Parts: sequence; C-alpha cells; structure tokens
Amino acid sequence: MVNVLYLAFGDKLSIYSQTFFSMQTLWAVNPETSIHVVTDCPQNFIRFQGTSLTVHAVSRATIKEWLWTGSRSFIFRAKQKAIELLVEKEPHVPVLYLDSDTFFFAPMDSLAASLQAGVAVMHEREGMLARLKSKTEKHVWRRVGNKVVEGVSIAPDLYMWNAGVLGIPAKEAGQAVRLATRLSDTLSSLVKRNHFMEQMAFSIVLHNAYTLAPAKGCVAHYWGNKQGWDEEIRSFYLRSHMRRLSVAEEVELLRHDFNFGKIPYRIVQNNTARRLHAKVDRWLPNKGEEFVKVG
Repeated sequence: MVNVLYLAFGDKLSIYSQTFFSMQTLWAVNPETSIHVVTDCPQNFIRFQGTSLTVHAVSRATIKEWLWTGSRSFIFRAKQKAIELLVEKEPHVPVLYLDSDTFFFAPMDSLAASLQAGVAVMHEREGMLARLKSKTEKHVWRRVGNKVVEGVSIAPDLYMWNAGVLGIPAKEAGQAVRLATRLSDTLSSLVKRNHFMEQMAFSIVLHNAYTLAPAKGCVAHYWGNKQGWDEEIRSFYLRSHMRRLSVAEEVELLRHDFNFGKIPYRIVQNNTARRLHAKVDRWLPNKGEEFVKVG
C-alpha cells in the first residue's frame, strides 16, 4: 500500500483541474488507489465523495504559516509541510507526493514496489549540484557548496533531482521530511534566490537516507508544457460537464479513449524567441480596454 498525496491551495482554478486530472488518470490505471489531498478549499473536492480520496482540510492561516521559512515566504515549503502532515497521520505507509501538473499513463505497480522495498523516488535527475548551469544555480552553489548545513554536507558530487514526483519509504520518513524542511529553511536564509530550495533539500536528504531512483515508466510531469496541457484538461472537463459525466465515467474515458501522446509534456523553448516575445509585449501593449458598467 502507498498513500498518494496532492497539495492544492489558493483560488487558481487550474490547480484544481490539474489535480483532478492527475488523480483520475491514476485511478484509470490503478483503481481504488488511496489518494490524499491537503487543501484549504475542501469544497472544491465535493464531487469526489464516495471515492478513495481523503481530503485533509487546512485553513488559509495554516497555509500562510507553512510558507514562512523564518526569514521570508517560500511557496514550495507548503509541499514539505503537507508531506509532514500525512506522514505524521500514517507513519507506517510510504507516501508518494505529486505536483498537480502530472498524469499517469501506465500502472504505478513497480513504483509502489520500490517504495515498499525502501527505495525513495524523485521525478528525474537533473545534474550535479556543482555543475548546474543557470545563474541562480551557480549563485546557490557559491553560497552553500562544500558547507555543512543542518548537519548535512553539501558535497559537489550530489545531484539535483526534480521534485514534481517525490516518494518516501515509510522507514524514518518523518525524520527525513523534517530534516528536509529544516535544511531548506536554512539554505533559504543563506541565498538570495530560494525558489528551488525544497527540491535541493529533498535531493540531498533522500540520497543520504535511502537509495534514490527516478520515477519513470508510469508518470509524466508536464511542467515543460503546462499551457498546452492546461488547455487540453479544460477541454476534457468542459466536455464532461456538457455530457454530465460522473467521476467514474470520466475515469473510464481516461482509461479507454484519452490519447496521452497527443501533446508533448515538455517543449524546449528557444531562449531568443522567448525574450523577443517578452520585448514585443512590452513594446506593443494593448491600446485600450473597455468594460461593461455595472450598477
């Protein structure tokens, strides 16, 4: 048994439609899987009553507290606290956390077996910490590389892993997650840019505590083409709404009729094109806006 976990908070509706889609693609390949969601909007999950989804409602004040590192706010810290919450509730069950922008295209049996055998998983390995190429990554390495932080050595041969999929075996899971939170908090206080500190902390802590392997063969993480998948997911649920499909019928549609290979899950964008588009938007803004007068 593995507890699958999602975190969905705030008012952005695409977060919830992405989460619905990811959950239902999992049920399409592994029916009745135990899924948990931590959310400050439990009303958004009413349609899943009677399924194997457990909703853990938290207040917006709690989410705000979760985001605070002690020196500044960090949005991805909420992921760590949500995992802590579930591990504390069910300490004897491995947890598989997924970002909302994921989907399952094959059964996760081998992934679950790895977690039950004591192997931790993250989405994919990105590169050695000391050799990462972006300006932010180089800045972080200059600040914390080869140091000992929270009793953890930040060694040059360690790898950064993508944390869109993150699986932790049951053995010493609470200890590992709490250490990752403390480590990312301290790292955040040492660098100017902290947007991947949770990713870095989990990469190091899980490597040290377990065998760490990539989550491959069953789940995709479409952070590299979120716009394309958002549009496809909106269309899927709009068609479902028009046909008045149930949750079970949506799962059947995903199981038998959805083409997961239709849209790339990653697009490597040309940097020059991206910069030119941004400049054109600044140089040629909209000339005006008109609104209906209400009241």
